[in-house]
Amino acid sequence: NNSGNPVTVAALDPGDDFPLRSRTLSIQQPATGLAASHMSLAPAAILPDEVLVGLMRVDFTHPDTSAADVVIDSMMVEFTSPSGAPILPGNYFSQLYVMSGPDTIASVMSLSNLVPFVEAKFASPVVIAPGNTDSITIAVDSRSLFSPVEFQLRIAQSYIHAIDGNDGTRISGIAGAFPFTTTPTWLRLPGDQVYCDLVSRLPANVTGQESGLIAFDLHIENRNAPGFTSAELRTLSVSSRNWKSVPLAPNAIAQSAYLMRADTVLSTGIVGATDIAFTLPPGLVVVAAATTDTLTLAVDLATRFDNDSFRFLLADTSSTQFVDATTGQPIPAGGAGTIFPLQTELTHVLGASVSSAFTNYPNPFAAGREATTITYFLDTASRVTLKLYTLWGAPVATLVDNESKNAGLQQDAWTGLNGEGDVVNNGVYYLVLDISSGAGTRSLKRKVGVVR
Repeated sequence: NNSGNPVTVAALDPGDDFPLRSRTLSIQQPATGLAASHMSLAPAAILPDEVLVGLMRVDFTHPDTSAADVVIDSMMVEFTSPSGAPILPGNYFSQLYVMSGPDTIASVMSLSNLVPFVEAKFASPVVIAPGNTDSITIAVDSRSLFSPVEFQLRIAQSYIHAIDGNDGTRISGIAGAFPFTTTPTWLRLPGDQVYCDLVSRLPANVTGQESGLIAFDLHIENRNAPGFTSAELRTLSVSSRNWKSVPLAPNAIAQSAYLMRADTVLSTGIVGATDIAFTLPPGLVVVAAATTDTLTLAVDLATRFDNDSFRFLLADTSSTQFVDATTGQPIPAGGAGTIFPLQTELTHVLGASVSSAFTNYPNPFAAGREATTITYFLDTASRVTLKLYTLWGAPVATLVDNESKNAGLQQDAWTGLNGEGDVVNNGVYYLVLDISSGAGTRSLKRKVGVVR
């Protein structure tokens, strides 16, 4: 005091005691480094009105152990095409988000229609302590309407604004495999219709014993422009009818059926009393926008009737089920160019015998303007002679002269010309088939009518 006598000093807080100390202070080096890596979260396709679609996750690691915290308070992202051309985000997205865990730390709604960049300022900066790692996720909402386009999200090293947590100095030495890019993503519009066409490949005649008989080709066309979603075929139902359009049980015609692409069997059908049913797994038959796929139906015949005709058909739109490959929603098959039923030509069952299989079509036919197809069945390898005669026995033409042929269904044609190359007169002619094999010789005769 003023008198120079000692004065007792007591702690202001009764709970404190001497010695009095300050808080412990950490002597830190400036934060000079930051490591970053990324993972693409981008889906293969984004449709209109999708929300919070994740595009990229970025991981930040503070490599120091005694330096100041690193603070990330903003960043910029860029939208480009896979070739690097600018994509204007305002044309495709209504909002961009930056998220830290479950929290949204930045939300940008005014996306540019002039430049491909979006700057996101964080409402809550990301603070990374020495030796620690933290992550952010970038997501978007898509617009209701846009034109299809393929894009990538890109982040360059300079797009990340990281500072020293003590003095605010910018950290420029961010280590990482920059630029960070996502895998390409299509902004697609849903497909709305699939067009189908059926091309008959049934022969005019069958014996009922053929295996691997090609019935038809089914052409599937996705007429949407590139950038629309793909269409998937999931089910196919094939029915059958006779020449009077009366339904026939497919299992009375075929014992097995296969859906093929070129020479590859894609699926085996269930041959039932009402249809041949194919159920296809996702991803097996996918028709991209502006492309066409062709599938082939092949059957092993097991007909239990002779001298009758049948055809295969897709009766109506329910015979096929297509779905959007992205959304799984049904896509109708039809529209201009698809007129149901889609059906094959008729084929006539001759029977698996030499006598019942001998026929010709058309009969009568217009000689000189068309040909008649002559069909016959050989139960074993044989030598065959096929000739034409007038009703009075005069020779007209030789179509097959003692040729060796294998067992099975055979077909030859007569254009109505005689042996000298002239068109024959109107009338009726005899077609004579001679078959020689180890079992002996057989001769069959039938009439052929000619009109001009």
